[in-house]
Amino acid sequence: MTEGLYGQIELNPPHWVLQERQLVNWGSYGGYHTFDPSTMFDGTVTLLTGQSESGKSTLVDAQVSLLYPTGAAFNKASNAGRSDRSDYSYLRGQRGIRNDNGHDEPVFLRGMTDDGEPYAVWGAIVDRYEDTTGGGTLSIAKFMTLPAGGRSEDVDKFFLVSRDPIDPRLMDDYRDDVFSVPLFKRVYRTATVYRQANLFHEDVWSWFGLTESACRLLHRMQASDAPSQLDDIFRKGVLDEPSALNRGRALISDYTQFSENFTAIERNLHRVDLLERMADKHIRYIDERKRMETLRAVDPGREGGAETRDTWLGARVHECIARVAPTYERGIAENQTKVASAQRDVDRLDAELETIREQKNGHGGDRLQRLQEQLRDAERERERMAARIERLVPQFTKAGRTVPGTASAWQALAEEAVEVRDAYDERRKEIDALAYPLQERCSAMRREAKDLQADIERKRRSRTRITKEMADARAMMAHAAGLEPEQLPFVAELMDVQGGEERWRTAMNVVYASLAPVILVDKRYEHGFARAISQIPHTSMARRNWQFVDVQQDYHGEPCEGWMSGKLTFNEESPFADWGRARVADARSDARCVTHIDDSDVRTRQVQEDGQIKDGAHGSHGTKNINQVIGFMTEGYLRELADELEQLEQEMDRTNQEIERIGARKAELEAQRDLAQAVLGLGPAMTTPADIAGAITRRVEKHLYDVQGDMDADGLEILARLRATGVACASVCMDRETYDAYAQFGTTLSADGSPIPRREPKEGLCLTDEEAALYRALYTGALPNPRVEQERIPMAQAIARL
Repeated sequence: MTEGLYGQIELNPPHWVLQERQLVNWGSYGGYHTFDPSTMFDGTVTLLTGQSESGKSTLVDAQVSLLYPTGAAFNKASNAGRSDRSDYSYLRGQRGIRNDNGHDEPVFLRGMTDDGEPYAVWGAIVDRYEDTTGGGTLSIAKFMTLPAGGRSEDVDKFFLVSRDPIDPRLMDDYRDDVFSVPLFKRVYRTATVYRQANLFHEDVWSWFGLTESACRLLHRMQASDAPSQLDDIFRKGVLDEPSALNRGRALISDYTQFSENFTAIERNLHRVDLLERMADKHIRYIDERKRMETLRAVDPGREGGAETRDTWLGARVHECIARVAPTYERGIAENQTKVASAQRDVDRLDAELETIREQKNGHGGDRLQRLQEQLRDAERERERMAARIERLVPQFTKAGRTVPGTASAWQALAEEAVEVRDAYDERRKEIDALAYPLQERCSAMRREAKDLQADIERKRRSRTRITKEMADARAMMAHAAGLEPEQLPFVAELMDVQGGEERWRTAMNVVYASLAPVILVDKRYEHGFARAISQIPHTSMARRNWQFVDVQQDYHGEPCEGWMSGKLTFNEESPFADWGRARVADARSDARCVTHIDDSDVRTRQVQEDGQIKDGAHGSHGTKNINQVIGFMTEGYLRELADELEQLEQEMDRTNQEIERIGARKAELEAQRDLAQAVLGLGPAMTTPADIAGAITRRVEKHLYDVQGDMDADGLEILARLRATGVACASVCMDRETYDAYAQFGTTLSADGSPIPRREPKEGLCLTDEEAALYRALYTGALPNPRVEQERIPMAQAIARL
């Protein structure tokens, strides 16, 4: 039953004690109230006493609402053993029940004006606990809001956890706004904000070392109706559990062993740390040896080094060629396919040309001869253009484009090339404008990372937080005075903030900014010290102040509670520790630590956590140029420096990636520019081989139409053969109607005066039905004159037909 009550046993567990409870609009506590219980360890306790309905249970129920699991009932010691209370009733401040015409109606302190107008209400419960073993604090809070006229289910809740104090009064400035998670994070910057109570409780219980079962048992004890129930709960829930007895015995018997083990663990951890540092150095040594051996293989001065380097370079070149070769091969294959298609078009035109040669002895022989010459010229032009296109393939491939296949595509590409050429300078400036700042930024970060790495190594070796300039100046002064650098400490090296006061580190560096860089010199070395330092050229080091201190003298001055001096710890091994303790507590140097500067106080020197300081009528703010040099070297500080270096390197990686992306854009732009220049260099009339072949075909069609003339069987066969080659053409005045109209001008003789012979007509010719009927009549002699010459048909008749 109580298995979940016990957590991990710790040798020195935290002991959390309630220091303060703040209430805003909770039950009868209207407005802002604070409750400060006793925190003495001399047996003093805090007793809540008062008359009935004076608010004792209301104060205890605030803890139930804030800390205990969801659904836990409020204190039953009031209200005759029943609990009608809730967050809603406490937020509105229910003070009783009145009877209104036979109906019970609750009476509230808040949420309704005297005129009966509802208004929004907000409230808060804030507890601050202190760890008496570790010195830390923890603030937990619950904020509740209720809109005007809202009911119990409309109560909105927010939960906060912070190591810094939480002042609920800050939210009163936003009482007219809607409470939200971003609003709370803006007001309480170091707090974690929850919307779900169970997540909030898990986090808080983990801090307190509690479990849900333990909280419920504690709640049962606090919410019991009578003292007799407490004895029963404790006896049945704890004492009768064997596991509780066994754990108690085990804890007592194992304490000595735990203590010895803890001491042994500390010694072993120290040894492991030394071994890990040795292992890290060994690993770095091995890595450097491997790098040296790798580079030694290509040393030109070593036997075989030049051959190894040439082999490596050859392999890299081969790898690069193998990576880009497939792209070029695909481009070549695509263009070879286009060349093959153009070749087929040429073959078809050759066949058509052969057909035309057969007609040479018929009609239009001279014009066919000129057509042959034009065809040969076109073929030569096609070959020339194909060769020029082939030379452009690599540029098309580099630009990620394919060679156009038509004249219109070439025309569109030429127009695009003009746009690329005209816009290149402007686009190049835009890319350079993006690249140059990134390159400068990357160089600056590289230098910063190098300096930070060197600073980390220096601080790790010297175990101090002072800057490199301070360390160099001290080394020069120590060398000139014949002393060791350790004999000339800076004031910054004598002190640090105490554990649990880390949030005051910035304020410490501000308060003692003028004192921290002062070098302390034992008064025994005062004679001749200034003369020795004068040997250092004044231009070779930054200006440094020193102060002679009599380490044998007794210095009086103790740190003040609530002041910066009271939050410091000192290096007791240093002979200057007493002087430093007295000096920082001096009224000229010390400052009171406050949450907010009190402008009305002109007598006290004050400082906030963020370093804002006020001294009389003077004040200052900002830490940008103040070096955080005060303090001892700790592993936590080294981890912070390492994290800063890692973040800087990650930013460098992101910047380099952006530079590479911009470089890719630049390379793409240059490839497009080169392609545009090459395309524009071809001239405006650039066409593909296929377009040239098409032009030849159209030219053939045009001339065959022009040369066709006489109406006879040979003319109709020429027309049929031309159509058989795929040329779409039509005849004009090659029909029976025209023959009948001009038959009287016909002839039966050929050009050499011999009779036109009668023959058997051919079948399957590409002629219309009307043309085929005329063809058969002319071939078989069915008509008196087998030929009507073209000169006999008036041109007006042909034009009228068109």
